[in-house]
Amino acid sequence: MRKIIIIFLVGCLFFCSGCSNERGETKETPMPEITQSVVDINEVAIQLYTIDESTIQSVSETVFIPKEDEITAQRIVQEVITLFSVHAIEIKVDNVVQKDNILYVSFKENYAPITGVSPEVEEVILESISKSLVDNLLDVEKIIFQKESKAYQSDNLILEEDEVYWWK
Repeated sequence: MRKIIIIFLVGCLFFCSGCSNERGETKETPMPEITQSVVDINEVAIQLYTIDESTIQSVSETVFIPKEDEITAQRIVQEVITLFSVHAIEIKVDNVVQKDNILYVSFKENYAPITGVSPEVEEVILESISKSLVDNLLDVEKIIFQKESKAYQSDNLILEEDEVYWWK
């Protein structure tokens, strides 16, 4: 009986001593790395719209703006233009003017969306700018697009002077 107990204890000692590699060194299991995302409390997240090149559709994207910066129509249009520039679409705006609840966005003549883009891409540009403005500015209810402060006329689309393109 004593031999059985000794054999049992020696077996338990080997079994419980832990894993080792061929050299007799103990293997250590690495601890998983803990990462934590940091939210910058000095920034404000806003939803803007840009183009999904694979579907030629307007898609939302989160953009972070410093809290001390005022979120204006001009700033929103500039941020949307930046999102489109990532896709090699160069948009130039002549001016952005708000009159009451109507926002006028005037494009420069020799740039997108006036020229150099397909009708589908032009539609996505105009839709993305419109949705970005209407979604983020409570006092804007109508968007009117222009070409150099006159009626909007592009390679693909003609609008009457002061024709509302987008509304809430």
